[in-house]
Amino acid sequence: MLTRADLAAHVGRTLRLACRLRGLGVEEFARRMGVSPANSSRLLSGKHLADFNTLVRACNILQIQIQDLAPTEKKEGNCTKMGKKHALHD
Repeated sequence: MLTRADLAAHVGRTLRLACRLRGLGVEEFARRMGVSPANSSRLLSGKHLADFNTLVRACNILQIQIQDLAPTEKKEGNCTKMGKKHALHD
């Protein structure tokens, strides 16, 4: 079972990857989110797990679905064991 810290780390990694794929740095992401760069950094580093509405806003900004933040089965490389690719890897 995932701990809150594990979930925060997973969400942070996923959001950080989406930012990187869209060429957004921490400060630009923070500006678009309407939060301080420090708060944005905590979210992207996995040190903070934001509330649902904040996560939805982040997903909208990054053009990903909220489901993309959910942990999936154990991955082998970039794919799950069932052969489904993570949405950010398509």
